[in-house]
Amino acid sequence: MKNQLRYMLTSIYIIICLLSVADTTKPVIDHPEADKTDSCWVAVVQLRSAFVDLTTATDDSSSLGNGILLTTSPYKQDGNADVDTRFQGTTIVTYKATDPRGNTSTQCIKYLVKDLIVPGPLGWTCEDDLDIHDVNTAWKSKMRFIDSFEGDISNQIMISSSGVNVYKLGLYKVNYNISNPRGYTFKKNVSIHVVDRTDLIIKSNDKAVINVLKNDNTYDPKDFITLSDNYNSVEYLLSSLEVVYDDLNINKNGTYKTEFQTTDERGNKSRVFTLYASAVVTAGTENESLKSSISLYPNPISITLFVESTIKDNNAEITVNDASGVNLSLETTKTAFGYQIDVSSLASGLYFIAVYSNGEMQRSSFVVQER
Repeated sequence: MKNQLRYMLTSIYIIICLLSVADTTKPVIDHPEADKTDSCWVAVVQLRSAFVDLTTATDDSSSLGNGILLTTSPYKQDGNADVDTRFQGTTIVTYKATDPRGNTSTQCIKYLVKDLIVPGPLGWTCEDDLDIHDVNTAWKSKMRFIDSFEGDISNQIMISSSGVNVYKLGLYKVNYNISNPRGYTFKKNVSIHVVDRTDLIIKSNDKAVINVLKNDNTYDPKDFITLSDNYNSVEYLLSSLEVVYDDLNINKNGTYKTEFQTTDERGNKSRVFTLYASAVVTAGTENESLKSSISLYPNPISITLFVESTIKDNNAEITVNDASGVNLSLETTKTAFGYQIDVSSLASGLYFIAVYSNGEMQRSSFVVQER
């Protein structure tokens, strides 16, 4: 009997010893995405994302949720690690795992909250790699930067260049640089091409038709035109001015035309401008026919001609003739100040107008410009 009792006690002791050996195994804590180089592991978390704790704990006989208790410090009310992803920064969390037999293990994990997202389809917008800009006009960058989180931060763009000279034709380099609040830096290089796209202009500096004294050989049509351009000087335009047509006969009464054209330094030509001259008087004499009580505006004209006359008769007759004397049928309307004539059907050129009433006649001329 004593032997049996001794045997039972020995067996119980052996079992207790075996159980004691099994209880010494500590739980193993793991994080599948952590860098385990240092004793305090490092895990990167996307800024402003929903934090998901991937930390687990197991041992040889239990697992998380199946006998193993995993606690965190700091922790949120739901028991998970308290990692604030609203801002960039570092949060150190200490994990403690306890198995059913009271064995414990701890692990430190350092969570780095940072922006891992490049703007993608956002980023630089508005300004092309090559931007065309008109000379002699103020230049202001149209570049914008839309950040993936911060939105429009264009006011933080840094611009560096040798300078865009809007007064000189050429190609200029502009470098853009911006850093978002999370430390990402973005760069973009563009070219600004300063060009001259404005037409050269030649126009009369007086009336549409110049009255010239017959036999006055001092008359020079160039004295009655104005040249302008948004880039080239008047002197340069004058140096390249051409008379492409001229039928002036200063010794004979009549109406004549001189056609001008000029070229800028890039080889662009202006539209041909026609200056009309009327040689109707002899030098040293007066000619009352040059005096007119008719006021025409605008002149030159494109669509509608307004006529003001001292003749206020509602039944006054108005005639319009072309340079060859052909009478033209145009729609004329009486207004409070005179008359209104639709000239939209007329080709560009010189025309003559006359107002008749009660034996009184008033004459003038106007030019229809190219449309």
